[in-house]
This record gives sequence, C-alpha cells and structure tokens, in this order.
Amino acid sequence: MLDANLDNPVRIGNEVRGPVGNPDVNPDGTAIVFQFNQQIWGVNIDGSSARELVTSGTRLRFPIWASDGSLTISYLATPLDDKYLGIIFVLDLEIGREYSLVLD
Repeated sequence: MLDANLDNPVRIGNEVRGPVGNPDVNPDGTAIVFQFNQQIWGVNIDGSSARELVTSGTRLRFPIWASDGSLTISYLATPLDDKYLGIIFVLDLEIGREYSLVLD
C-alpha cells in the first residue's frame, strides 16, 4: 500500500508472495480484491485473512467491488487458449451466487 503521494510503501499480508495485479478497495475501505496467479483473491485492508475467492481453469482478471457497498465483485474470465473471448462474471460473496455475461 502507498499513501496519497505514492510514498512510503508498506507491505500488507504475508500469505501471497509474487506479483499481484489490479487491486480494488471496497467502498467501506475494509477489504481489497486483486488478481494473483490468474485467480481472484481477497484480503482485509490490514493484510489479514488473504484467501482465494474465485478459482477457475481460465484467466481471471480485473476484479472490482460493486459501488453499492454490497459483498459483490465482478471480474473478467478469458480461456487460457483464447485472448479475445471473454465472460464478465458478477459474484455475490455473501450468498455465493454468480451471474455471467458472455462478450462476443
């Protein structure tokens, strides 16, 4: 994490080692979703409880929190063998229900 001036980097959590991408902080500032090893992960803002939220045989990327403050994320899934076919998924983490939108 960095402050608003992009100074003073602070590592949060120790469970994930390696490059992570596309982090997004939830609207209430308590958790972060991010991509790691082509899967979707989450962690509390203090670095505790890092966990894989979504795993798949496809590349999972660009996770974002819903702006309404719910426990809902959306992300893009692309097959390993096709860079152009993509499916956007919306996942309600509270009830575990997932919806998809196929992009042609």
